[in-house]
Amino acid sequence: MKKTKKIILTVLLAIAIIIPTALPTFAAVPETVQPRWTSIFSIELDMTFVEGDGNASGLARKQSTATNIEGTITVYKQVGNDWVFVGDSYAQKAVGTLCISVDFPAEEGATYKMVFEVTAYTGSAAETETVEHIETY
Repeated sequence: MKKTKKIILTVLLAIAIIIPTALPTFAAVPETVQPRWTSIFSIELDMTFVEGDGNASGLARKQSTATNIEGTITVYKQVGNDWVFVGDSYAQKAVGTLCISVDFPAEEGATYKMVFEVTAYTGSAAETETVEHIETY
């Protein structure tokens, strides 16, 4: 009787160990799994104001597998419910970090929006990301 209890307990413990490790294999697997970005590594934005002058700058890094990265920063000023174009700048790099900066006259109390559009290429495949930052001087 003691031996039978021991065998049953051993089988139950084995099942208890096997079932949790087998369950993930039965879970549904999504069709494609991708990281957020395949060609872009990171994007950073900054907007500063000093004595009536504004500066919007963006920094973008590409993945090591990407062959090229380019971007445009566009600055807008809020006038009523509209965004009015203030200035923009474009740059591209094949090696290193992409740094873009736009200087603009700034009015105290005004709200400014910078839009940084970055495109990185891996072979002929392009990946684009647009990031915005809004700040009041």
